[in-house]
Amino acid sequence: MIQRLPLVAAFSPLGTSGLNATGSQLCNGKSVVSPTSDWVWSTGANHDYPSCSMPRLVNNAQMCEGDPTSIVLQASGAAECLASKMDDCAFSMYDLETLDFEVQMINCKGTWAAPLWMSPNHWEGGGDSGEVDMLENCPSNLVRSNFAGGGDQVEWTDNGDDFTAHVSMLKQSDGDGVKSIHVKACQYSELKGDGTCPESGAAYLRDIYGKYGCSRGDCTYHMISDLWNGVDGDGGWIGCTDRVTNYGSECQYSISNIRTKGVPFVGKCAAMNQAAGPAPSPPPASSVVSISSKQSNVCLDLKDGVEANGGKLQIYSCDRSNPSSNQRWLRRGTEIVHQSSGGADFCVDIPSNDHTNGNKLQIWTCAGSPQQQWEQDGDALKSSGTCMDLTDGDTTNGNEIQIWGCSSSQPNQQWSLTSVR
Repeated sequence: MIQRLPLVAAFSPLGTSGLNATGSQLCNGKSVVSPTSDWVWSTGANHDYPSCSMPRLVNNAQMCEGDPTSIVLQASGAAECLASKMDDCAFSMYDLETLDFEVQMINCKGTWAAPLWMSPNHWEGGGDSGEVDMLENCPSNLVRSNFAGGGDQVEWTDNGDDFTAHVSMLKQSDGDGVKSIHVKACQYSELKGDGTCPESGAAYLRDIYGKYGCSRGDCTYHMISDLWNGVDGDGGWIGCTDRVTNYGSECQYSISNIRTKGVPFVGKCAAMNQAAGPAPSPPPASSVVSISSKQSNVCLDLKDGVEANGGKLQIYSCDRSNPSSNQRWLRRGTEIVHQSSGGADFCVDIPSNDHTNGNKLQIWTCAGSPQQQWEQDGDALKSSGTCMDLTDGDTTNGNEIQIWGCSSSQPNQQWSLTSVR
């Protein structure tokens, strides 16, 4: 039986300074739609969740358009117990190496929500259960990573009303060979070259195989997402909500782009088999670069010099050793930034985070959002598995730049980044 117990272990608060509010949008701006046949989550609601025992459990979860790994839950304002589980995607904790995903939470302060957590089939023992809560509002005015009262918990923010983050979970060996779980939420600007959060400051659960889910059970886990705003429940409900039902709650959240490493998922669950690639080798952080096509002496250029949201990108003849201001780009972490004459920062941006082939790139005020993150992978500049692409391979001055599915053999997607003064 799955439970949540009151959280009593110490944690290391970061407060609102740990992760900044960014004007969250569910699904990173993609449409919220009804589940499709390849959705990895369950549409059923026949599970026993003692943490929210009244009223009856409802599963009205939705998904982000085009992302079968995603899940969206939205409160109605009434007393309710909302949840979904990956019934068809059970996995062995012995196999799981890493887990990464994106989260957006809106208007959730004061509502007990657990956007993504893992429970073993065999559940007992509170902090010794082996439960892994990657994100949970418990108590309901904080967003934390915790472990049912065990481990070293971390508070990421006290602003569950506007919270956007990337979350990485890592299982690794301690110095004595014991396997432990680390969970870190970070801003997109903090991501490492391989698209994962830096580990410093992570929440921590030591000896996952020694917890009861593995030592007294079969070490089989499921992923679960729930939004508990009921009127009764177990000790977890008491500890996390202080027996308060948040009537009128407008809490809504999305989990998207779930990707794992180590688990041999098959069938529809294989959508999560998106292991992060090797760390790229971009120019040094915060270096000014020109970005030129490897096909010809043409460079990424700000069309007509428009320094405003929505300004388009094109290719244009370039002098890579002394580029004009339209062709000077600040490589800042995983962002590609145009610093305007007025001092504003505009990032190379995929409009509406729509990765449909042919969507033309633009600049937009830098916000640390996923559509503004570009990893360098060899000669390619990648964003969420799609690549910066020279439309139709046309090197004529004025040809606009688009997003397109990555293909390492395509010269349209091969770029050189050259540091300039």
